[in-house]
Amino acid sequence: MQKFNLLPTFGYHSFSDLEKLPNFRQNIKLTRELERSAVIIAAYKIVPDMIPCGLTCHQGHNRGYVLELSDDSHTNVGRNCGSNHFGASCFKDQVSKIEEAERVSKQKSAVNRLIDHAPKLRQRAHDLWHASKPLYDALEEFKKLFPDPISNDLRNRAQRRQYAVSITRKRDGVENMIDEGEAVDSKGKSKKQGSKKKSLYVEEQIGTLNGLQIFLIKPRSCLKDARFLLDELDCTDNNISGQKLARFAKYQGQIKEKLDQAEKLIAESDKFFEEDNFKLLPFLCDGGHRENVERIQWDFNSNTGQTLSYGKLKRLRKRAAS
Repeated sequence: MQKFNLLPTFGYHSFSDLEKLPNFRQNIKLTRELERSAVIIAAYKIVPDMIPCGLTCHQGHNRGYVLELSDDSHTNVGRNCGSNHFGASCFKDQVSKIEEAERVSKQKSAVNRLIDHAPKLRQRAHDLWHASKPLYDALEEFKKLFPDPISNDLRNRAQRRQYAVSITRKRDGVENMIDEGEAVDSKGKSKKQGSKKKSLYVEEQIGTLNGLQIFLIKPRSCLKDARFLLDELDCTDNNISGQKLARFAKYQGQIKEKLDQAEKLIAESDKFFEEDNFKLLPFLCDGGHRENVERIQWDFNSNTGQTLSYGKLKRLRKRAAS
């Protein structure tokens, strides 16, 4: 897509801006000829100060319109005065046309800014894709080293946003007999009559897994979305309008949001390969029963012909950081 050719526009941000218009006049008395010939050429919104209407009413307002009169002079009028004095239907039609023209001009300006920034956005997407490659290479090697039950569990945890890792252990003597804070004797027995025994086992959180987003391929999904929008921009001609133009006008913000999100996810995914994460992996199967987990941790991997070890996982960390 090529940049749109736009006419230079002048924004009206204060009453002094209006006074710079050619033959700007105020205190204009309405006549039938004036009502028929006045043409709206621009809209304005001036805040926080209110400015006077150019008609004899001098009604204060913030939003209004610039009028070009039959003698090529200019004045301003508020929305209410314009509708009351220039005919509601006629005035509304003119307002709709000028506001639509300004809206289209802003949308085309936004697309032009996107075209200017597209090379930098594309380069950033390329750099982030390159930065994510070692992480995904390490992830593939991790899946080969670890049996499917653990990889599947990690992916399911990522989908459920379940990052806490817990184990099931036997309660100690006091925990097994009483609630926390209940009085006990010197032998750890409850002083309260009728205390009931609780479950022999208790769930205890031992850590939190980081970087599980990598199992959902989210960083690269964001980058693919950003690239798709940039490619769509390159493949489209300038003959666009309406909803398609409005959609393209929002692309720069959407692309930047996708790239920011990918960069954040890459940094978070990198944490998966930290040693503290690997120390939690043996506790992920069969509800934390130690004997089953230990068996899976050191089980022979038929895919690689190797046994699992932390030494191999530490090498993954180096690969992810390369």
